[in-house]
Amino acid sequence: MRCILAVAALSLGVMACKLDGPSGPSIDAGPAVDAPVDASAACAACAEDEICVQTFDGTCASLGVTCVTPTTACPAAACTTDCDLALCKGGDPAGILTCAAPSCPDEAPAALHCYGP
Repeated sequence: MRCILAVAALSLGVMACKLDGPSGPSIDAGPAVDAPVDASAACAACAEDEICVQTFDGTCASLGVTCVTPTTACPAAACTTDCDLALCKGGDPAGILTCAAPSCPDEAPAALHCYGP
């Protein structure tokens, strides 16, 4: 019985050392992860029948570009009430993004731009 307890204690000690040790090499994705997105190139990837939508946070940092299918309410990339509701606010009148805001410097010319607070 003492032998089993000693082996169990030794196993736990080895496991504890393994858990306390380094978890392996650190992973560094490098500077490309933080590089800005080329919104114009991303919009160019949209199909001819899609609307390019570019979103920004409240400090004009681009949050990304998406390609969406037009609807009858929003047939083109235009800052209309219907497009603002459908594409910027996600159909929720209380949504926090809007196209009715001052522009940002890194806007893709062909996109509908949605700005955060």
